[in-house]
Amino acid sequence: MALKPLTSSQKEKINRLAPSLKKAAADGDINLAKLIISDLKDLLNNTGRSTKLMEYKCHLFEAYMEAGDIDFAITGFIGIRSKIAKNTRTYLEATSLLAICYIRKIDIDKAEPLIKEVLQNDKVIKSEERRRIFRKNIIERFDEEGTLFAIKDLGYDNLNAEDIQNEAGSVLQNLNEDEI
Repeated sequence: MALKPLTSSQKEKINRLAPSLKKAAADGDINLAKLIISDLKDLLNNTGRSTKLMEYKCHLFEAYMEAGDIDFAITGFIGIRSKIAKNTRTYLEATSLLAICYIRKIDIDKAEPLIKEVLQNDKVIKSEERRRIFRKNIIERFDEEGTLFAIKDLGYDNLNAEDIQNEAGSVLQNLNEDEI
């Protein structure tokens, strides 16, 4: 379908919904993200903007990822990647988020080639400045996710309230104020 021009009210609606969708995705608010996508879907499909819809769907599946529904997010990102050209920023972002999903699932074998693909193919972002910012941000995000993966099992000692209370009582009985 050829692109149909957007009316000013359609542009206004998109400009109003897009930031709300990004916030819902970051917050893991799946219900709000689905409502917004529903509004955008009708608008964008009717004007031939299916690639733009895939960009917004990236945010929807990011909401699923942030909400902990990693398997559904993976399916969504794979679907987006299959529907759009590899030489687009949306493909690059879907690939990045898919890699993060695999990191969160502790499936590093699947994450590594995706990370490599993202870092090698960022030339799809034409502007040197935007490419630099994207690269900086995605490397930071991969580092954060990798760090969270590395420390995931640290600090999960089973805490028992009774044991803690007994230990605190013992400390209070056996140590003076300075030692505590």
